[in-house]
Amino acid sequence: MARGEGRGAGGCTFVANVVSILQSIAAIAIVVLVAGYMYDTLGFRCLLDGKEGRTSSSICNYAWALAAFSMLASFVVFLLGCLTCCCGKVPMVINLVFQSIGLVWWLVGAIVITIYAVPAQDKNFPEEEKRIAIICLCWAEFVLFTIGAVASGKSMGE
Repeated sequence: MARGEGRGAGGCTFVANVVSILQSIAAIAIVVLVAGYMYDTLGFRCLLDGKEGRTSSSICNYAWALAAFSMLASFVVFLLGCLTCCCGKVPMVINLVFQSIGLVWWLVGAIVITIYAVPAQDKNFPEEEKRIAIICLCWAEFVLFTIGAVASGKSMGE
């Protein structure tokens, strides 16, 4: 039997699977925070967008899109991690691709959310703690996808 075929998941595969679950949890937390706290009482102004004093809903929609992609990618990564033990290295290559795309996706997303949300902090918009949590979760997603990409790359060599 060739190396890596027919074996159970290695340590890096396990890490990639755990990280994909954490990615999903963080994405769900972002959705909950945006939906529950970042729209004003009228429901059309986003409290994440403090740039130039406006409160456009576009940045909240962007946060939704970030989290939705993340949940989808994390689910695919988790499923592929489960298939790795019986299907060889092909799922791990796809896993690495999804993790790498997610890494770039969240780097850009975290930068954009930070650029728009920090001015909202300076303008004393309500829900300051939730806005900080969203910013931190976006950066945490970037870190999680980075760890996932590294673990996926290493597991291909196991």
